[in-house]
Amino acid sequence: MKTKSFLLNIIILSLFISCSNEDDFNSNGQSAQESVVTEDAALIVLGANDLTDSLTLDIVIPENEYGLSNAEPLLLLPFYKSADIESETWFPVPNLQIEKNLKVYYSRSNGLELVIIAEKFDSPTPYGNKLEFKELNIIAVKPSSISGLTRSELDTRNYQEMVDFLGLNQ
Repeated sequence: MKTKSFLLNIIILSLFISCSNEDDFNSNGQSAQESVVTEDAALIVLGANDLTDSLTLDIVIPENEYGLSNAEPLLLLPFYKSADIESETWFPVPNLQIEKNLKVYYSRSNGLELVIIAEKFDSPTPYGNKLEFKELNIIAVKPSSISGLTRSELDTRNYQEMVDFLGLNQ
């Protein structure tokens, strides 16, 4: 009887451990998203990702006390740090890298689905090479919170300026 009870406890414990580990990773084996949410915006931290021609992301705003939700229209501003550059520079999407013959841009269909696309700079041909993102973050912001601001007041292509302005520091 003690053996059965002991085995049952081990099985339950191993099921608990395997279920809790599943929450830390998505289906691609990448780290699950982390978020910082304020009243007007959310910073979605997706971590390391690879992009070959296109990358589809389903952005999820977690439940929060501010009422920011997945149902409201939000601007999605992607930023990444390249793994092949030693720099800590955040690149906005869209961007052009003429020296690499690369353009990176995004499209949205509906809701919070975002598709990041890489093409050759001089044509609509897929880039064809793997881009490694050391970090990929998405800033989701209510349009009303930044409307009317000039670029000198807030540069939406500057990651750190956006994070500071919206209070999204980690």
